[in-house]
Amino acid sequence: MLNGDIVDHYALSRWEKNPEFRKFPEEVQATTYFLSGLRKRFPKARIIFKHGNHEERFELYMRMKAIDLLGIPQFEWKSIYDLDKNKIE
Repeated sequence: MLNGDIVDHYALSRWEKNPEFRKFPEEVQATTYFLSGLRKRFPKARIIFKHGNHEERFELYMRMKAIDLLGIPQFEWKSIYDLDKNKIE
């Protein structure tokens, strides 16, 4: 059980940000690398990814700033982080 806040989504936060800190593409890459490594390490385990408030930053950002992209599978959270590919619920 991944119990939330695995991803920070710092760049998508509504709070003031320092542009020197995490970049969204780099965070996506690091997270997908972590999740695929977790799946490789535990190939038969049931892995459940529960969203925390930091994961919710992505959904809030999409609703507030990219509403026209909602409903497009490539822009859904599970697609961006390869959850289906890695068999993560």
